[in-house]
Amino acid sequence: MGFSIRNESGNASSNWIKMNVDQTGFYRVKYDEELAARLRHAIEKKLLTETDRFGVLDDSFALCMARQQSLTSLLTLMGSYREEVNYTVLSNLISISYKVGRIAADAKPELVDYIKQFFISIFQYSAEKLGWDPKQGESHLDAMLRGEILTALALLGHDETLNEASKRFHAFLEDRTTPLLPADLRRAAYVAVMQKVSQSDKSGYESLLRIYRETDLSQEKTRIQVP
Repeated sequence: MGFSIRNESGNASSNWIKMNVDQTGFYRVKYDEELAARLRHAIEKKLLTETDRFGVLDDSFALCMARQQSLTSLLTLMGSYREEVNYTVLSNLISISYKVGRIAADAKPELVDYIKQFFISIFQYSAEKLGWDPKQGESHLDAMLRGEILTALALLGHDETLNEASKRFHAFLEDRTTPLLPADLRRAAYVAVMQKVSQSDKSGYESLLRIYRETDLSQEKTRIQVP
């Protein structure tokens, strides 16, 4: 059984232990509240590797789904990832947020808006850091993450994301080759358009339907078939 210990003398709250280092073992780890709090601190300070940050989150979600840990504990842990920028960790965080959102909608619909705002607060840092436009020298993982994080914010109803996505979508309608809406951002824009459709204004839906009918690309059709 592998484990990692960090001991900073004189600061007890900074002493932490991480079991199953690099997730080499096929088992879940449940920490008591004191150890979990110290791990959250370590995650916030980026004292754990990307693999271990992923592992702590994945274990917590699995334990929550097995009713071995409270949803409150999971959400508290998720709050420690506000400045996360690693693709694998953030992609898992986004996936978990979708699942938690669906569960909350069924079990506690009165909390859905609060939970959405909580997730928005988690994803805003990385979204602002990545921005909408690609940066010179960035990795392909950053490009993939940009699309995922903006899609998540659009699904959560983040006003700034919805407005910017709508502007870029209208530019795309005028010019299908515009650099303002490359392929990896279109899903975020399509989600935003559908989020703004109402009984009195269905123009966005009609525009998406037109794009769907015009394109021969199955990948583009899949992007339009938003959740």
